[in-house]
Amino acid sequence: MVQKTLNNLKEGPKEDKVVVASGVALTVVLVLLIAWTIFFLRGIRNNSEQLNVGGGAGADFYSSAVKDAQAQLQGQLTDTDELNDIRARAASGDAGAQLQAVEQETAENGADQFGASGSMY
Repeated sequence: MVQKTLNNLKEGPKEDKVVVASGVALTVVLVLLIAWTIFFLRGIRNNSEQLNVGGGAGADFYSSAVKDAQAQLQGQLTDTDELNDIRARAASGDAGAQLQAVEQETAENGADQFGASGSMY
């Protein structure tokens, strides 16, 4: 049956051949478009769970002061020995003495908690 149809197209007018070729080309384009849409939407759904907010091109523009401050802050936040010591003192009721010691040390150094010495006003 397919062979008979192909033979009729070979012997038929040129307009019939153009119509069949156009139909086949349109079908192929539609199938490819549908497949691309499915894979595209699946990729968006899978990648939305892997959101990464750090790094990127913006990291190249950070000054050394910002990088140093970030490293210092990370070092302070990962120092668990000091945090455990403060927690143990708080549990034993010695937290008030610890706070006074920190305030006294700050007053002796002449700097506030942000590293600025003296008054700005």
